[in-house]
Amino acid sequence: MCGGYRLLQYAHFYLPTLLQRLNSICPDSYLVGGLLDHLTQRYRNHEFQATMDDRDPPYANSIYKKRYPTAYETVRQTFRFHLAEKRWGWNRNNSEAWVNFDPLITSKMLVRLQSHYEDLVADDDFSHGMQIHYGPCLFKCTYLFCTYSRRGFTTRQERDTHVANHERPFKCPVPNCIYYTLGFNVQRRCNEHLAQFHTQKFSADDLSNLKPEDAQPLLFTLTVEGDAENVQRLMSSPGGQKLSPEVVAAARLIAAEQGSLAITQLLAPLGETELSRRVVRAAVRSESIECAEWAIAKADSTDATELMKVVLNVKSERIYRKWEEYILSRLEESPQVQPEPTSAEPYSSRRYKHHNSLIDNVFKQPVFSDIKGSVLKETRLQHTLEELRAYMKPHILGAILVRIAKSSCTLSLAKQILSYGAPVDYPRVNTRPVSPRKGTGITALHAAAKKNTKDAALLIQLLVMNGAIEDMARVREEPGAKGLPQFIGVSFNDLIQLRLQYQQTPREPSSPGVTDTELKIVAEKIDLTTS
Repeated sequence: MCGGYRLLQYAHFYLPTLLQRLNSICPDSYLVGGLLDHLTQRYRNHEFQATMDDRDPPYANSIYKKRYPTAYETVRQTFRFHLAEKRWGWNRNNSEAWVNFDPLITSKMLVRLQSHYEDLVADDDFSHGMQIHYGPCLFKCTYLFCTYSRRGFTTRQERDTHVANHERPFKCPVPNCIYYTLGFNVQRRCNEHLAQFHTQKFSADDLSNLKPEDAQPLLFTLTVEGDAENVQRLMSSPGGQKLSPEVVAAARLIAAEQGSLAITQLLAPLGETELSRRVVRAAVRSESIECAEWAIAKADSTDATELMKVVLNVKSERIYRKWEEYILSRLEESPQVQPEPTSAEPYSSRRYKHHNSLIDNVFKQPVFSDIKGSVLKETRLQHTLEELRAYMKPHILGAILVRIAKSSCTLSLAKQILSYGAPVDYPRVNTRPVSPRKGTGITALHAAAKKNTKDAALLIQLLVMNGAIEDMARVREEPGAKGLPQFIGVSFNDLIQLRLQYQQTPREPSSPGVTDTELKIVAEKIDLTTS
């Protein structure tokens, strides 16, 4: 029991820290996601009652939200439980009032084991053995979130004196104030007191007696209030300097989410060379132009996919333009690589490796999946594609075309990519003269044919009219190909015939693909509708 009880205490207290660290280290891990799902299924509290705290918990992960929705919500409710303002008043004697606020049964287990532990400590036959396992500080504070619930006291009297002061645990840090010893029952009242009476007097000297466990909630409060001056004073105090890196990182993330550039910079770890990806994304989401521009300039280009998804959602056009400028500046960083707008020039895998990697990350499939009919996102992507056009080789254009077909089937983007010279049958065509072999994998036509929607039907029509010929036998059997008549009024076989007629129509040899006008003219010849 000894080791199990100690482990449960530790796990219960540090669970949010562990979850936050896992989320920052491996936010898309199937292993971690599966573990959270298993934890939820096995240790779910079936009597769970959500707290009345409406603050958004500092935990977000779109991947887990989609793949493990139940586990994701349990994690968020776990954060709410561990950050609830009333948690400081929760103890073993009033456990029935709060224990079901925990979405997991760990709090119930801890209360039950703590009761057994107290019985053993009170029994003279077991007290000596308990000291061997737990040391001299056997008498634990009964308040769940107090650090002395783990550290303990050497005598029962010390513990009881400590517990008696728990009704007003939040002390004013100013020594000559009556509330320095009297304290407040909730952190909010203490913060209001500080704001009202000690705004100008709040200094590092006033905080000299503040312990790290008391400095932590004060740091979060000052961060939420955007009080950069007092955050700086707090972090300069002995208690502030002893705060764990995880606590400071969590407060910094909150500052970035609120768009407070001063606090975000103030809470930076010593010697920081690369800005945390989560901080960058949070700063951009804040819609604060100053904070977002600062974060984008320090972004890691390997995180371009997630950042692209974030910036597509911001309201500020200035922030989005800053993001485009960042991409262009990264593309222009390598002096040995110059933009070559014509696809006829020889391909060099060595010279274009830097460009291809960044552009590939910017236009990953999830970026197009996130469009979801948004005109703003579609327009922004069109603009970005045009800005980066000179840096994109045929195989990159072909890959983007396939990703569009696999995701949103956005017709305007597909037309734009084809007009740049994207190979319509990529990857079944040779886009790299250094290698005569064709690639393998699904084509844009085949990907679009797997969907039976109007957007997919219009994309199928566009691809066929632009000469897509690979995998015709398999494409014909897909639901999208069979469902063409209900969307464009023509079967797949008739669409092929339309393409043959189109190919016999005189047109400019330099034209990159079928135009809207040409498509309508040819369609009218066989009395077909394209709308």
